[in-house]
Amino acid sequence: MTGRNAVTNAWHEVHANHPEAYRVTHPASIRRMAYRDFAKQFLRSCNLSRGARILEAGCGSGRDSLFFSYAGFRCTALDISETPLRHLQAAVRMLPSDRFGAPLHLNILAGDIFALPFAEGTFDAVFNSGVVEHYDKATRFHLLAELRRVTKQQGFVVLVFPNKKHVLRLWWDWLIATFSDFSRYDLPEQDLSASLVQEVSELELDVQLLDWIDCYDTLSHFPNWLPLRLIAFAATVLFPRPPGVLRKHFGTRTMLVARKR
Repeated sequence: MTGRNAVTNAWHEVHANHPEAYRVTHPASIRRMAYRDFAKQFLRSCNLSRGARILEAGCGSGRDSLFFSYAGFRCTALDISETPLRHLQAAVRMLPSDRFGAPLHLNILAGDIFALPFAEGTFDAVFNSGVVEHYDKATRFHLLAELRRVTKQQGFVVLVFPNKKHVLRLWWDWLIATFSDFSRYDLPEQDLSASLVQEVSELELDVQLLDWIDCYDTLSHFPNWLPLRLIAFAATVLFPRPPGVLRKHFGTRTMLVARKR
């Protein structure tokens, strides 16, 4: 498993070789994320009031932060790589106001998720997606502690990571290895579902939710063809979420919500 410096260097290399990969492709369509499992579960579990402060620590493209800003929250998107942040700034210029017509509150800055430039208890909720699974246990503990530090009492830490139990996992891994250069970067993905619950509990974070999301995205996860993406989105809008036993096998991601004591 990799530690802090190895992962940082790997992401710098990814962004250097693929500068257009991590960006919000259609900012004007960001409202559609309201139908996505992550947005729905996040808002339902955290039950934040409009104007609450949210931090995405390790934002990548910053798509989720852009959506929550559009939904009326005061968001901060932080990443150590400046290339996707420039794309996000361009997206904000294309979407200047939230759904209520007020100025969009999205603070974008470069920074280290292991040394967040915020005071203790700054945010009502802190989250990231596709981050924690890349680190070894010792490094991950320091990261979780830092996320907890900047979260308010009774605030939320939300973590999203790949569902390694998905029935198509081996097929996806083969597709990635065959049709992309992702395997050249030192970014292994761990299976965290069981271990992460214990780790956040040791930091006095009480788990409120552990669930599997994006079941219908299974249709379009790889290859990422537009017709399949449209079918997946239609299924997300029109059909109820599958029962838990099916979500566990067909949800492309796992979502953990924990509350700070």
